[in-house]
Amino acid sequence: MRFNKTFLLLLITTNLFAQGNIIDSVIQKNRYILKIENGKLAGSGTGFLAQTAGNCQFIVLGEEHNAYEIPVFTTALFSLLQQTNGFQYLALEQDPVRSRIISQQGYRGNRDSAFSLIKQFPFSYSFATDQEVEMMADVSGLSKGRGRPVWGCDQ
Repeated sequence: MRFNKTFLLLLITTNLFAQGNIIDSVIQKNRYILKIENGKLAGSGTGFLAQTAGNCQFIVLGEEHNAYEIPVFTTALFSLLQQTNGFQYLALEQDPVRSRIISQQGYRGNRDSAFSLIKQFPFSYSFATDQEVEMMADVSGLSKGRGRPVWGCDQ
Protein backbone atom coordinates (compact mmCIF):
# COMPACT_ATOMS: atom_id res chain seq x y z
CA MET A 1 0.00 0.00 0.00
CA ARG A 2 2.82 2.36 0.76
CA PHE A 3 4.30 1.83 -2.70
CA ASN A 4 1.05 2.90 -4.38
CA LYS A 5 0.97 6.22 -2.54
CA THR A 6 4.57 6.97 -3.46
CA PHE A 7 3.92 6.09 -7.09
CA LEU A 8 0.87 8.34 -7.21
CA LEU A 9 2.83 11.23 -5.74
CA LEU A 10 5.58 10.74 -8.32
CA LEU A 11 3.02 10.66 -11.14
CA ILE A 12 1.43 13.96 -10.01
CA THR A 13 4.82 15.64 -9.61
CA THR A 14 5.90 14.58 -13.09
CA ASN A 15 2.66 15.93 -14.55
CA LEU A 16 3.16 19.30 -12.79
CA PHE A 17 6.68 19.61 -14.22
CA ALA A 18 5.31 18.98 -17.72
CA GLN A 19 2.67 21.70 -17.26
CA GLY A 20 5.32 24.06 -15.90
CA ASN A 21 7.36 23.66 -19.08
CA ILE A 22 4.32 24.49 -21.21
CA ILE A 23 3.52 27.55 -19.11
CA ASP A 24 7.16 28.68 -19.27
CA SER A 25 7.22 28.37 -23.06
CA VAL A 26 3.99 30.37 -23.42
CA ILE A 27 5.38 33.09 -21.16
CA GLN A 28 8.63 33.22 -23.12
CA LYS A 29 6.76 33.65 -26.42
CA ASN A 30 4.46 36.37 -25.06
CA ARG A 31 6.65 38.59 -22.93
CA TYR A 32 7.47 42.16 -23.79
CA ILE A 33 9.79 44.75 -22.36
CA LEU A 34 8.37 48.09 -21.25
CA LYS A 35 10.38 50.97 -19.88
CA ILE A 36 10.00 54.71 -19.64
CA GLU A 37 12.62 56.87 -21.32
CA ASN A 38 12.27 60.65 -21.22
CA GLY A 39 8.63 60.31 -20.21
CA LYS A 40 7.76 58.00 -23.13
CA LEU A 41 7.14 54.28 -23.24
CA ALA A 42 9.91 52.33 -24.90
CA GLY A 43 10.71 48.69 -25.49
CA SER A 44 9.15 45.84 -27.45
CA GLY A 45 5.91 46.12 -25.46
CA THR A 46 5.00 49.53 -26.91
CA GLY A 47 4.09 48.09 -30.30
CA PHE A 48 2.12 45.30 -28.66
CA LEU A 49 0.19 47.77 -26.48
CA ALA A 50 -0.55 50.13 -29.37
CA GLN A 51 -1.71 47.29 -31.63
CA THR A 52 -3.83 45.62 -28.95
CA ALA A 53 -5.39 48.91 -27.84
CA GLY A 54 -6.42 49.62 -31.42
CA ASN A 55 -9.32 47.23 -30.87
CA CYS A 56 -10.39 48.80 -27.56
CA GLN A 57 -12.46 51.74 -26.44
CA PHE A 58 -11.26 51.62 -22.84
CA ILE A 59 -8.05 50.68 -21.08
CA VAL A 60 -8.35 49.91 -17.37
CA LEU A 61 -5.41 49.96 -15.00
CA GLY A 62 -5.70 48.21 -11.68
CA GLU A 63 -3.13 49.85 -9.47
CA GLU A 64 -1.87 50.47 -6.00
CA HIS A 65 -2.84 53.92 -4.74
CA ASN A 66 -0.20 56.59 -4.19
CA ALA A 67 2.54 54.66 -5.97
CA TYR A 68 5.04 56.95 -7.69
CA GLU A 69 5.26 54.85 -10.85
CA ILE A 70 1.54 54.57 -11.67
CA PRO A 71 0.85 58.21 -12.73
CA VAL A 72 4.18 58.33 -14.58
CA PHE A 73 3.31 55.11 -16.45
CA THR A 74 -0.27 56.27 -17.07
CA THR A 75 0.91 59.53 -18.63
CA ALA A 76 3.36 57.68 -20.88
CA LEU A 77 0.70 55.12 -21.85
CA PHE A 78 -1.86 57.85 -22.55
CA SER A 79 0.66 59.67 -24.74
CA LEU A 80 1.36 56.51 -26.75
CA LEU A 81 -2.31 55.63 -27.17
CA GLN A 82 -3.26 59.21 -27.99
CA GLN A 83 -0.70 59.28 -30.80
CA THR A 84 -1.27 55.78 -32.17
CA ASN A 85 -4.99 55.21 -31.59
CA GLY A 86 -6.56 58.59 -30.94
CA PHE A 87 -7.32 58.12 -27.24
CA GLN A 88 -8.34 61.53 -25.86
CA TYR A 89 -9.83 61.06 -22.39
CA LEU A 90 -8.67 59.82 -19.00
CA ALA A 91 -11.08 58.77 -16.25
CA LEU A 92 -9.68 58.84 -12.74
CA GLU A 93 -10.77 58.12 -9.21
CA GLN A 94 -10.93 61.85 -8.52
CA ASP A 95 -13.50 64.48 -7.67
CA PRO A 96 -15.65 65.22 -10.77
CA VAL A 97 -15.83 68.98 -10.12
CA ARG A 98 -12.08 69.45 -9.65
CA SER A 99 -11.34 67.21 -12.64
CA ARG A 100 -13.60 69.40 -14.75
CA ILE A 101 -11.72 72.50 -13.59
CA ILE A 102 -8.29 71.00 -14.27
CA SER A 103 -9.50 70.16 -17.79
CA GLN A 104 -10.34 73.80 -18.60
CA GLN A 105 -8.20 76.30 -20.45
CA GLY A 106 -5.58 77.83 -18.20
CA TYR A 107 -5.00 74.48 -16.50
CA ARG A 108 -4.68 72.19 -19.52
CA GLY A 109 -1.08 71.15 -19.82
CA ASN A 110 0.01 73.67 -17.19
CA ARG A 111 1.56 71.96 -14.17
CA ASP A 112 2.05 75.21 -12.24
CA SER A 113 -1.64 76.11 -12.53
CA ALA A 114 -2.64 72.57 -11.58
CA PHE A 115 -0.45 72.70 -8.47
CA SER A 116 -1.88 76.10 -7.48
CA LEU A 117 -5.40 74.71 -7.82
CA ILE A 118 -4.52 71.75 -5.60
CA LYS A 119 -3.00 74.12 -3.01
CA GLN A 120 -6.22 76.16 -2.93
CA PHE A 121 -8.37 73.08 -2.35
CA PRO A 122 -6.06 70.44 -0.88
CA PHE A 123 -8.80 68.13 0.39
CA SER A 124 -10.95 68.17 -2.71
CA TYR A 125 -8.85 65.59 -4.59
CA SER A 126 -8.84 61.93 -3.73
CA PHE A 127 -5.18 61.67 -4.66
CA ALA A 128 -2.99 64.77 -4.83
CA THR A 129 0.56 63.46 -5.02
CA ASP A 130 2.95 65.44 -7.21
CA GLN A 131 2.90 62.69 -9.81
CA GLU A 132 -0.91 62.53 -9.87
CA VAL A 133 -1.18 66.32 -10.35
CA GLU A 134 1.47 66.25 -13.09
CA MET A 135 -0.41 63.40 -14.80
CA MET A 136 -3.70 65.34 -14.81
CA ALA A 137 -2.01 68.46 -16.17
CA ASP A 138 0.02 66.57 -18.78
CA VAL A 139 -2.85 64.40 -20.01
CA SER A 140 -5.16 67.40 -20.30
CA GLY A 141 -2.48 69.11 -22.38
CA LEU A 142 -1.89 66.08 -24.62
CA SER A 143 -5.56 65.55 -25.40
CA LYS A 144 -6.96 67.01 -28.58
CA GLY A 145 -10.47 65.88 -27.68
CA ARG A 146 -13.45 68.14 -27.31
CA GLY A 147 -14.71 68.96 -23.87
CA ARG A 148 -12.99 67.67 -20.76
CA PRO A 149 -10.00 65.38 -21.22
CA VAL A 150 -9.82 64.42 -17.52
CA TRP A 151 -12.94 62.87 -16.04
CA GLY A 152 -13.40 62.50 -12.31
CA CYS A 153 -15.31 59.37 -11.39
CA ASP A 154 -15.01 59.29 -7.62
CA GLN A 155 -17.83 57.76 -5.63
